[in-house]
Amino acid sequence: MNNYVIYLRGINVGGKNKIKMADLRLVLDAAGFNQVKTYIQSGNIVLQSSLSCTEITSQLESLLVQNFELDSKLVRVLALEHSLYQKIIEEAPKTFGDNTAEIDYRYEVMFLIGVTSDEVMKEVAIREEIDRVWQGSYAVYYRRPGPKHPDYTKSALSRIIKKPIYQSITMRNWRTTMKMNELLNTGSIIFSVVTKKISNNTNFLYNKKAFVSFIIKLDTKIKGENKCFNTKISKLKIKI
Repeated sequence: MNNYVIYLRGINVGGKNKIKMADLRLVLDAAGFNQVKTYIQSGNIVLQSSLSCTEITSQLESLLVQNFELDSKLVRVLALEHSLYQKIIEEAPKTFGDNTAEIDYRYEVMFLIGVTSDEVMKEVAIREEIDRVWQGSYAVYYRRPGPKHPDYTKSALSRIIKKPIYQSITMRNWRTTMKMNELLNTGSIIFSVVTKKISNNTNFLYNKKAFVSFIIKLDTKIKGENKCFNTKISKLKIKI
């Protein structure tokens, strides 16, 4: 099983292409994806699958059309494998995401769908001394003034909306980008810990009570360190 971040482009925007995340999770669970988690309403998903990125993208695009009333021309799916997502995080500039009480900035990550960062850099506009843009191998990083900044309305970021290449970009702010990384790493750590523990302890094969006890202790520990994870013991349906 591999861990993936999935970004949906073009849903829940301006009252169009509405999808409730609870409904989306049910569809993905029924389709056989594992450990499905979503974050806020803009189409941010973490899941586990044995499929490739290409296969996941194709299957999700079909599932969306089959299960929801959407304008399929506006909706696109981007699947990013764990290691690639980590590279995108690592390639962000050192100060990316920083704010102070005196200076308010907003940080956006442009995730690329079938285009290169070279192609995006040719199209993205900045206003000198107001915006900054950095090119990564797999994403483009953009800083613009935030609402409390005196130059808030002067950013050139919105110009890209009118360009054809905008259809091949899905943008997430840095907070969402890092939240998805948190969810991705939590799911990966838990899966490996549980798998290793079970493979090294044959007692779990014969003693359901020992297995459930381990899961409960793990659940308590993780929730103490990271509130994003919940094993939901009741769903195991194991009788002790």
